[in-house]
Amino acid sequence: MEEGQDVKTASMIVIDMGKKKRKDVRRLRKGRGRLMRRLNEAIGDLQQEGVISESSQPIVVVVREKGRRRG
Repeated sequence: MEEGQDVKTASMIVIDMGKKKRKDVRRLRKGRGRLMRRLNEAIGDLQQEGVISESSQPIVVVVREKGRRRG
């Protein structure tokens, strides 16, 4: 790397959605459903607050599936 070059490092944003139903997680993976709407709202809010820029920035979404109930 040469002197004088500007290097911008993009910080990673982690959004933890908590434990959700298996069906909801499946829909999120396909880009549909209630979790996708909540995720889009959260990203929109972060952009409006200036936490993340309008350009691309890595966002990691953490969602855990609830365990199955067996009765």
